Amino acid sequence: GGVWVGGKEKAPAALIRKAVCAAIDGNYEMEIWGSGNQRRSFLYIEDCVDATIKLMESEYSRPLNIGSEDAITIKELGYIAFETVGIKRDQ
Repeated sequence: GGVWVGGKEKAPAALIRKAVCAAIDGNYEMEIWGSGNQRRSFLYIEDCVDATIKLMESEYSRPLNIGSEDAITIKELGYIAFETVGIKRDQ
């Protein structure tokens, strides 16, 4: 899952943890594995549960993607995490 286990969590949890640590420590560098250009889409768990329940209650029987077509790069997600804790992009 995406939970903290010895610092081995997945984005966005990892990036939020790194941003909070950066804000506390004053070290505004964030390690991102790879180029940071990997694209991901995210979905609120409530939306996932609602879609799953509706699908189970329906007669639909084929594979269905309930994810979003909107994607963000991991690098951009890191910037958003920094901005959330008050660190500007140019710091």
